[in-house]
Amino acid sequence: MIRRAYEVAGIADYSQTAFVECHGTGTQVGDPVETRAVGRVFGPSGGVLIGSVKPNVGHSEGASGITSLIKSVLTLESRIIPPNIKFKEPNPNIQWNDYRLCSTEPRPWPEARKERISVNSFGIGGTNAHVVLDSAQSFGVSTIRTRQTILPQLLVYSANNAESLQQMISNYTDYIQKNPTRVADLAFTLGNRREHLPHRAFSVKSPLGPLTTSASSKACEAPSIVMVFTGQGAQWPQMESIQDLDSHLKTLTHAPEWSIEEELLKNPDASRLGSSEFSQPVCAAIQVALVDTFAFVEVQPTAVVGHSSGGVAAAYAAGATTAKEAITIAFYRGQVTKLQTRPGAMAAIGISTEEVQKYIQTGIIVARKNSPKSVTLAGDTYAIENAVARIKEGHPEVLAKQLKVDKAYHSHHMAEIGDEYYALIEHEVSVKTPNKLFFSSVESKLFTRAQNFGPKYWQMSLHSPVLFLSAVSSIIKHQFANNMVLLEIGPHSALAGPLQPTQLQNPSLLALGSCMFSMQSPSWIRSLSRALGIVEGVGYAAEQDEILEKLKAAGGLGNTVSVGGLLNAVQAAMTSVPSKSIPGTSNFGVGIRPNLPLTDQRNRLIWKKDIRMSVFHNTATADTTVTSASGGGLETFITQAKGDAVLLSQPDSAQLLAVEIGKILLKLEDLVTSFSLSELGMDSLVAIEVKQWWKATFEFDISVLELMGTGSLDIHGEHAARGMLRLFHGAQEQAD
Repeated sequence: MIRRAYEVAGIADYSQTAFVECHGTGTQVGDPVETRAVGRVFGPSGGVLIGSVKPNVGHSEGASGITSLIKSVLTLESRIIPPNIKFKEPNPNIQWNDYRLCSTEPRPWPEARKERISVNSFGIGGTNAHVVLDSAQSFGVSTIRTRQTILPQLLVYSANNAESLQQMISNYTDYIQKNPTRVADLAFTLGNRREHLPHRAFSVKSPLGPLTTSASSKACEAPSIVMVFTGQGAQWPQMESIQDLDSHLKTLTHAPEWSIEEELLKNPDASRLGSSEFSQPVCAAIQVALVDTFAFVEVQPTAVVGHSSGGVAAAYAAGATTAKEAITIAFYRGQVTKLQTRPGAMAAIGISTEEVQKYIQTGIIVARKNSPKSVTLAGDTYAIENAVARIKEGHPEVLAKQLKVDKAYHSHHMAEIGDEYYALIEHEVSVKTPNKLFFSSVESKLFTRAQNFGPKYWQMSLHSPVLFLSAVSSIIKHQFANNMVLLEIGPHSALAGPLQPTQLQNPSLLALGSCMFSMQSPSWIRSLSRALGIVEGVGYAAEQDEILEKLKAAGGLGNTVSVGGLLNAVQAAMTSVPSKSIPGTSNFGVGIRPNLPLTDQRNRLIWKKDIRMSVFHNTATADTTVTSASGGGLETFITQAKGDAVLLSQPDSAQLLAVEIGKILLKLEDLVTSFSLSELGMDSLVAIEVKQWWKATFEFDISVLELMGTGSLDIHGEHAARGMLRLFHGAQEQAD
């Protein structure tokens, strides 16, 4: 019954369900039977919680189903899974350890699960029912007007003088307060329909947050952008997922059994990003993708500097390594550290190099000089822990904490494994002359020759102290520093503190910004909007209309680009590989031009989410001869399947059917099989016609509810394959 309910709803993945509201017969026999059924469906995925409202209200007889439904709706609204009260002695006949957990205290909704609840209800006469509830918050209203209001928006202002600019900001602030649903329209107009005058400022507006406005500045000539790359200590277990560079890692001799994408998608409790084996390549991959993203919208650095392992991605940004070389260097950097078994640790200390010398003992060195009052210690674990405790006692007002790393980088610990690291990357790195200024924090000087970036340099970067303060000082002394923006590239703003004194000592520094989010405010897109606002505000040519069009062409959906697909879309566009649009709940808005609904020849509304669905508009022209692994188009495939039903169990059959169904209903450029038919523009009238076509084509029924559910085209392809398999296989058995 449970599986059938999920099949009707078009849901194939049981593991996304967070909670099961059981009927709870309250008997020694009934409860084990029900929980055993739940366990068989949801148990293999692990982690599903169960409960029942009966301990709260007792046996409500005919009202038991609606009582469970009310509880489940309230649970979805609050995103708090309530405890099962009076739960003291578990029924010994229930296999608690094998399948599920019973919550005995309120729990926040698990982030890795959808807002989805399964509800069991059993009638006394034997009528059983199962309902699958999804939160309404998961869907949103299918109109552009509503869709745009959930996006952080970048608004750019400009005027001929400072006084006019401040008046403009004040006027627009009042307008936004009175018209909160028009922010996206205003962002589009300001960014794409106004001349960008010398005096500039910008705001970033999130739907649930206040309007934050930058300080005003006067744009001069295009500034020099210095990209500053953070090291591995800046990782965050819930960074947005990317698939960048995983395919290359699989080609290495020592290929990992894990993937970058998998590590990024893990829950914080299961995250392994605290280990250098994972954090090194993951951080490098994110930084490489961010460099590509900025390059794609024509934001290029004049100079780069890397902090610790951030030097790997900095070398890529400077053109001294390829993306594949960068991820290889980072991957083996993490791998080789496993060879060092001596316990090691690092700690960030907020005092000067001179002052910290008082606390240094045998087994500790100053591994990083970040700023005049910021250093990093590295060495033996016990010695670091002792030093941190003594510093906290002597200077309770300053920062003194251990970093989330398990090795003592930039110390004698790493020197012991340097030769092994060199051997691993010796034949993986080809030297190149940088096309951007590369300031080394290893040797504290400007690199200009290809020979600077050989495997020996990366070996040195493993064990040598990080001279970040000296490198940044060299940047400030350079001629381009008179008109400069520092843009931090990393998982979050880890270097804002060390860089702040630099800003104070350099009045000509125009701006300091980070393109990523902080752990306290996990809004990647808000930070990217702010970063683009910074470079726009100081005169850099990053026009919003160009950004919009490029990101749309790179695989974005309509006038927005999903966070989950942004970096993949950029990478795909840069390598001329078709990109699959990926829907997401968080999007990057750069203003949205209002769209008018479109109608078909019968004057029916067919517009939805910027994708148009006609009623069988491909019927007359559909190419039924397109070849596939199965040997033909839809009609040919069905004919073959009738003769050999085993064909329907082949892995590519469901995908073929999904594509062929989509080709009947959609324009080919709108064909995305991961979307549901309702997302692709289907209404109930279209669904009735599709139902009739489905019956005539596949020879078994499908309900309008199934067609209009949340299941994707891929799910419908699987449903068609399973249905025909049952039908045709049964017919063959009768014939035999």
